[in-house]
Amino acid sequence: MVRTSLYVKTPWILLIALFLMGCAKEDAPGELGNTTSNFAGMAAFNGIEGSEGMQIRIDGKSLNKDNERFSTGQFINHRTVFSGKRVLEMREQEGGRTGTTEEFDFHAGTLYTFYFYDAGSMEYIVTEDDLLKPQNGHARFRVVNLIHDAKINMKLKSSSMNFTHRFEEPVRKTEELPIEQMSITVSADHQIYEPLNLTFEPTSHSINTLVLYADGDGQSAKKKLAYRVIELGK
Repeated sequence: MVRTSLYVKTPWILLIALFLMGCAKEDAPGELGNTTSNFAGMAAFNGIEGSEGMQIRIDGKSLNKDNERFSTGQFINHRTVFSGKRVLEMREQEGGRTGTTEEFDFHAGTLYTFYFYDAGSMEYIVTEDDLLKPQNGHARFRVVNLIHDAKINMKLKSSSMNFTHRFEEPVRKTEELPIEQMSITVSADHQIYEPLNLTFEPTSHSINTLVLYADGDGQSAKKKLAYRVIELGK
């Protein structure tokens, strides 16, 4: 199992606690206690190519709502989970094939996002999330790369920035950027994937994650790069 964690230290534990306590009770896999010291938050992104519906279970209880198929490219926002060591399981909604069954230690008061992908078996990357809003006129931005079978390069241009990044690690650190339109080009070594071009302009105070993943149609000779911009805390 591959895990890469982006650890973000923040003193705003009360902000996190209030956010989690505001979640609907039915969103939680288990009952919440009376204090903020016994639960964490979990969000999830499905980057598994060709996935038509997956179910996430924590200690045997579903994280998905009844109407959430959680197919490729879909995101489940933060839900409350008990802190401590929990059994994390991901399986097909139809057919019951289990892909990931593993124990994970949830730290109280911490928000996590799990990014699932397929590298011959279902695996995941996990980040710790900080919901502290940036200053006015700025946004926070990070990139998570779930492409495992090719080296990925990203070029980003805006009125104040122009740089190239080669992904040696799957998570590019969170940066605080001014509000302006960004033009982003993503390409893979050896032309395994068709290049991806996108433009993105964040809103003020937003916290954004650009996720890169594979989503081929089975007809093209080259694989297809796909993306989703997730705004946390929205």
